[in-house]
Parts: sequence; structure tokens; C-alpha cells
Amino acid sequence: MKMRIITILILGIGTLSFGQGTLTPPAGTPAPTMKTLDEIDQSVSNVTATVKIAEPRTPLIDGSPGVTVFSSGTIQITQSGSYYLTENLTVSSSSGIQISASGVTLDLNGFTIRSTSATASSSGIWIRGSNVSIFNGHIVSGTVYNSGASGDQYTGSGFQNGIYTASSEYSSIRIHDVSVSGCDMKGIYIESFDSVVESCTVETVGTRGIRAGIVNNCSATICGEDAIFGIQITDCRGYSTGGTGIYSIGTVANSYGYTTGTSTSSTGISASFAVQNSYGRSKGNYGISSNGTVANSYGYTTSTSTSSRGIYASFAVQNSYGRSKSGTGIHSEGTVANSSGKTDGTSTDSKGIYAARAVQNSYGDSAKGDGINSTIVSYSYGISSGSDSSADGIEANISIGCYAVGGENITHKYLMP
Repeated sequence: MKMRIITILILGIGTLSFGQGTLTPPAGTPAPTMKTLDEIDQSVSNVTATVKIAEPRTPLIDGSPGVTVFSSGTIQITQSGSYYLTENLTVSSSSGIQISASGVTLDLNGFTIRSTSATASSSGIWIRGSNVSIFNGHIVSGTVYNSGASGDQYTGSGFQNGIYTASSEYSSIRIHDVSVSGCDMKGIYIESFDSVVESCTVETVGTRGIRAGIVNNCSATICGEDAIFGIQITDCRGYSTGGTGIYSIGTVANSYGYTTGTSTSSTGISASFAVQNSYGRSKGNYGISSNGTVANSYGYTTSTSTSSRGIYASFAVQNSYGRSKSGTGIHSEGTVANSSGKTDGTSTDSKGIYAARAVQNSYGDSAKGDGINSTIVSYSYGISSGSDSSADGIEANISIGCYAVGGENITHKYLMP
């Protein structure tokens, strides 16, 4: 029975018929295309290239969702999303771009933001939101620096600030590949310390150049106050005309800080924890100052104050060189090792190296005071050119394996001539 049923089904299917199109070939004889496979692939690529893919971002033009353009030229972003500038932007007053939402990515697309305001006001970009990323563009304003002027040396038109946030409540902000120049106050100023500024340049701003939590591979020059301020600063250059070149409440590495300010608060590089592989120079106070350690660095001060220091550290100085015109070359409240300190100061308080605890394998040279002054000095060389009886090549409680030129004041010495 099963075999009969199967046979019937097969026969039934075989009797079915389907409608067919015409089988008559088109008129004419088909001709070869004479194209290679590579040429066919190229034709397909050309067709694909002509297909327009929808731009996933929003242009900053009037009528775009989340975008408002004011009569002054100011553009306001009011919704989260990804936006891009379509041309150079010039405003007559207020800010160039106001970001009034969180979760915004802004591509400046290589264009420039300017202001024609006669009196510096507002910001090139004003941020009032969190989780914001801005990159790839320029902010140009009209402030100039007059080093010979009395009073305010930074004056001009345009913007007060380049990129600015007014409150630390706006967090997770990242700025990269942006240049700012000629602002009356701040360059790139991000209040929150979870922010990142990378690969940016700031030039000629009246107060602080760059402020952020992490600052990496940036340059801020000709700044009225601290050129660069942050927690972690690496591979940067900061030049201040009145404050500190680089100021960190954390660490500084592989950086250069310089100040021409002459006040006692003007320092080349200042850090709360550590300075490494860096160069700090000052005309006012310390070349390098750290409340922790200084390593593999060079600090130099041309200040005329005897309290100035080429390098100052609360804990330790290692593998470094400190020089002072009038004060002490290297000053550590802890130890100094494998370092060199020199002073040209004419006061007996001017020392090549001073360390509260110990100096090891180091060289100290003073024109008037002690070459090296510490509790314990070992395997070091101290020189004093001063004629005063209180000036010594080495002054220490214990000295081991050292050499002193210009006198010595050592309570206990070992392995010494």
C-alpha cells in the first residue's frame, strides 16, 4: 500500500505545469564585452562609489534638529548627538558655539571660530553639559600681549575665553586637536578634574592657558597666569609671563615649564607629588618645585632672591641638576642622590646642595656659601669659592669618602684625607 501511494504522488507532481516566460532570445547576436575580471571589478567599485551614504552627524546650520542659530551668528546645541561645523564661523557678540546639552560630540571640521566684538566677551565655545567631546578646529581672537605696558598687559577684542566650562558639575569632557589664540582671559578651561585635553595649543591669553584633569602633548605659551594646570601633565610645554609655567596638583613628566614672572610665586614647574624628566626655568622663584620628588630633571632660576632654588623637593632629588643665580642650586628636605647643584649667589646662605638628611654621589658648587650642606654626605664632591669662615666645600655631621675644596666643617669623617 505504501508503494502505491508514493507512486501516485510522484505521478501527480509530474503532471503539474508552471507558466514560463518567453524563451526567444532578444534580437541580434550577443557580443563579447572583452573586459577582464579586474575591469569588471573596477566598474562595480565605481558604481558603489556613486551611492550616497547618509551622514550620521548633524550639520550646524539653521533648521537642523537640536541646532539654533541666532542673529549674532551664535550657534546653540540643545540636544545630545554628533554635530559638525560646515564653514568658518564669525559672531558679532556672545559665544561662537553654546553647548547646552550632555552627550555631545562636536567636530569643528578644521574650521575657525572668530568674534568681531570690540570688547572681549563670552567664549569661542561655552560648555554647559557633561560627556562632551570637541576636536579638530581653531578659535582665533584679538587679544595681544604688550610686555612693556603698565597694568593690564593683555588687551584686545574678540573672546574672553577659548573653550570654557563654568562649573565642575559638567564632567567627562575631552578636547583634542584644537588651537586657541588671542583670548583676553582663559584658553581651554575645563573645571572638572575627570577631563582630558590632548594635542592642543594655546597662545597669548590673559590668565590661565590650559586647565584640565589630564593634559597631554599640549603647548600653552604667553599666558598671564599659570600656562598649564592639571593633575597629570605629560609631554607639555608651558610658558607664563606672570605665574607658573606648569602647575600640577599631581605629577609632571617629560615637560618644559618656563616663567618670566618675577614674583615669589612664579615657578617654572610646580608639582604636588613628582616631577620626572622635565626642565623648569624661572625668573622669580624656583626652577622646579615638588612636594614629593624630583628625578632626571633640570631646574634653573635667575631670580636675585637668596631664597630662590634651582630645584626644591620635600622628599628627594635624584639624577638631577639644579642651578641658581642667587639662591641654592638644589634644596631637599629629604635626600639628594646622583645630582649636581650649583649657585652663583654671593651670600653665605647660597648653597650648591642642601639636604636635611643625606647627600650621596653628588656634586655641589657655591660661589660664596657651602658647596654641600647636609647631615650625612657620602661619596660626594663639594666646592666653595667663598672666603667667609662659614663657607665650606662640605658641611656635615658625618662625611664618608668625600672630597672638599674651600674648607670643611665635618664632625665625623671617614675615608677622607
